[in-house]
Amino acid sequence: MMERIERRIRALLLSLASNVGLYALASFLFMGVLITSPLRWVQDQVQNYFSFILIPWGMALCLLRLIRRQQLAGSVGADVRVLFVLLVWIVVPFAYRFGLTYNNINSWCGYAIVFFGIYALLREDAPERRGRMLDWAGGAFCVFSLLYGAALLYCAVTVQTFAADQGDYGFGFYKNMFLCGGIHYNTTAMVALSAMFMSLSGTARRKHLPARFVHLLAALMMAVVVVLTQSRTARYAMIAALAAGALSVVMGHVRARLPVRLLCGLLAAALTAVICYAGTSLLSGAALEHYMRVENKRAGVAMEQPEEGGLPKLTAVAAAEEESAPQAAPTPEAEPTPEATPLELTARKATDTSFNGRVTIWKGLFAFFKSNPKALLIGNGVGRTGSIVVENISWDQLSGITMHNTYLQFIADFGLVGLALMCLFFLTILVPCLRAFFAAGRRPDGRLSLGMAVVAILITGLMESAPLGEMTSMNVVLFFALGILAAPREEEAPAL
Repeated sequence: MMERIERRIRALLLSLASNVGLYALASFLFMGVLITSPLRWVQDQVQNYFSFILIPWGMALCLLRLIRRQQLAGSVGADVRVLFVLLVWIVVPFAYRFGLTYNNINSWCGYAIVFFGIYALLREDAPERRGRMLDWAGGAFCVFSLLYGAALLYCAVTVQTFAADQGDYGFGFYKNMFLCGGIHYNTTAMVALSAMFMSLSGTARRKHLPARFVHLLAALMMAVVVVLTQSRTARYAMIAALAAGALSVVMGHVRARLPVRLLCGLLAAALTAVICYAGTSLLSGAALEHYMRVENKRAGVAMEQPEEGGLPKLTAVAAAEEESAPQAAPTPEAEPTPEATPLELTARKATDTSFNGRVTIWKGLFAFFKSNPKALLIGNGVGRTGSIVVENISWDQLSGITMHNTYLQFIADFGLVGLALMCLFFLTILVPCLRAFFAAGRRPDGRLSLGMAVVAILITGLMESAPLGEMTSMNVVLFFALGILAAPREEEAPAL
């Protein structure tokens, strides 16, 4: 009896330890939740969790991949070979140039785990096990999205912030219009965007309608959070990914020649983009008006209902009450009470030629490359370029750390050589990923959502550094999705 229980417990622990989906969620939660400002008071424990649980667990997954690789017949795929060369490039020359520093070792471990503990292990696994991993990950991200989304949407409805005294960003509102999850609003949007598409994968894989509805609800909540963060990068990336999904669905279902299917797909993508853009703009405007009403009411200022065809007007409640109340004789000592200043919020412009100051950073980076062509070719090391680029630039202390472009960041860290190897990796998996993405449009199995996640993450990388940054929340989801999309499949022909 005891031996049977022990065997079951051992099997359960081994199953959990080798579950790539569980590890992806654990890494995602660390970067998206545990290191946030409201949890700053437990940062020592969080750091111990990262150093003594997350990293050893990830390295164990890399070892498990090696063991399974030894047991498999056949050669290693070209994509995994390229990742190995890329990892060698990230480790060997930079260890020689900059030494065994904490930042370097942390970066090496992070990339090794993402490349081999997540991508390679998942991509080389059996199809049945990959399906179970996707089911588990979709359900786990759905639960996270429901809890995370409910908490943030509660803050949006009630217009309040929690734990604002714990750090730079509380859980709620920042500057009366940006919805933050205890971290910068752009980072909050990236967390919500990744969780949205992971949750959406369950709508196609679940067999029962209530389960599908719950997954869809979780994805919709995350989509609303993306909009309410006021992050333009994440919003436009989400719209582009949904448009790509519409392209896949239409091309997968229209029975005609390729040019006709492509035209129908492009029209569907354009229509989806227009509808989503209009919908997100309306939601953002309605949210800002709600914030103004609540904040002005709290400050003693209220908004009058606009006349037909007019705009909302702001009037002081105290002044209105004073006019209707009996007037008392003023005393010489009485000082006039300053009238409350109404709060007026304006939606962020769709275009900004400076990209919120990013162009200044990029110009500084190009100037650095011009004076240091060696750094352009072979890189300047992990995190060593930001302070140099912004040395003579007026920029806030948080934004000056990264290049706000994942591809420029990769060049700054590992040079054109590193970026070329990363691009070569994407080229090796381009055909199977496109085949899986477009085939999923006519046979729903969750791969379409993963494809949309890849599109959204790569587009986000144009304005943010997180998508290819070691074990960031977006990079973990990106390589998890790629591991399933790039895996060989025999039962479906390409829809292209």
